[in-house]
Amino acid sequence: MNKHTEHDTREHLLATGEQLCLQRGFTGMGLSELLKTAEVPKGSFYHYFRSKEAFGVAMLERHYAAYHQRLTELLQSGEGNYRDRILAY
Repeated sequence: MNKHTEHDTREHLLATGEQLCLQRGFTGMGLSELLKTAEVPKGSFYHYFRSKEAFGVAMLERHYAAYHQRLTELLQSGEGNYRDRILAY
């Protein structure tokens, strides 16, 4: 893994975890597999997250923040009525 800033390393772990969860589910994703795939040492993981469960919460927060942003942008786009915008989403 290239040198990452702190935010980049945390984000990289979350993005990698999201992909592994899509493939295996949260309980099917092992911490060792996550760290190997992300090429991040175990100490770095625990620098950002207290546990795998805290990591899962952070992944959900990241997912819903992105969802909320996309939905807000869609609703504020001004194209069509709200029903059409939501259906287009």
